[in-house]
Amino acid sequence: MFSIDPRGISLPASSSYPRKREGLIEDVKDAGGRTALDFAAAEGKTHVCKYLVQHLGLDVNMKDKKGETHLSYATLGQQNQTGAWLMANGANPNLTNEKGFCALHYAVEKGLRF
Repeated sequence: MFSIDPRGISLPASSSYPRKREGLIEDVKDAGGRTALDFAAAEGKTHVCKYLVQHLGLDVNMKDKKGETHLSYATLGQQNQTGAWLMANGANPNLTNEKGFCALHYAVEKGLRF
């Protein structure tokens, strides 16, 4: 059974639902290796990021095939609140992609402050 969260997220109705489902959500990626957390971060969906990290246990420092992190996507999307939440929950702003750029570079380029 699922309940509908006011923010539009389907959450398990049972409190006995496992907090992390190994080999499930972190394996769901697009052709570029991007996960649901990348898309949520890019769109500023902080509540979805919280659910994916705190309840399903996704790694805040996971990289896609080009080496971009969830924090990179939040920064590129100019999502300050989401970027700040990711950093407060362990996201490293200095992890570089395959070209040597990191979320910190993107933040400076876009004039963002977290």
